[in-house]
Amino acid sequence: MSWEAAAWLMLGGSTVLLFLGLPVAFSFLVINVIGAWLFLGGEPGLVQLARNSVGSVASFSLTPIPLFILMGEVLFHTGLAVKVIDGVEHLIRQVPGRLAVVAVVAGTVFSAISGSTIATTAMLGSLMLPVMLSRGSWGASPASRSPGCSSAASFPA
Repeated sequence: MSWEAAAWLMLGGSTVLLFLGLPVAFSFLVINVIGAWLFLGGEPGLVQLARNSVGSVASFSLTPIPLFILMGEVLFHTGLAVKVIDGVEHLIRQVPGRLAVVAVVAGTVFSAISGSTIATTAMLGSLMLPVMLSRGSWGASPASRSPGCSSAASFPA
């Protein structure tokens, strides 16, 4: 099978499944199973798909993500996060766009502490986004991920 036919099969198949109302995750799962069956040789392809799935889920780099989301939710619902954000904003009240500056600094600090920029982005998304939307500001939370990538803790050992 040529790569053009494979691309049409995968893109067209996922598009059809999405238009039929199948959730995105299940649509991708169906397309991956079909692709593994067609391109990896039938049953051995499905076995390899299962092995790769277990290996990627068992990765340590995904472990902190739910815990950071939980931490962000706890900080937000207790009101502690809003008090800290207000305090930092009070310190830098002369800086224009100070809420975005707070998001970037928090991203840098949490990335340096945790070593996981993915977990930091998830935590800041659940923490800063409601505060930013309530104050009419938006767009700096994804930018807070980038400074943490160069932190010493985020480099693999």
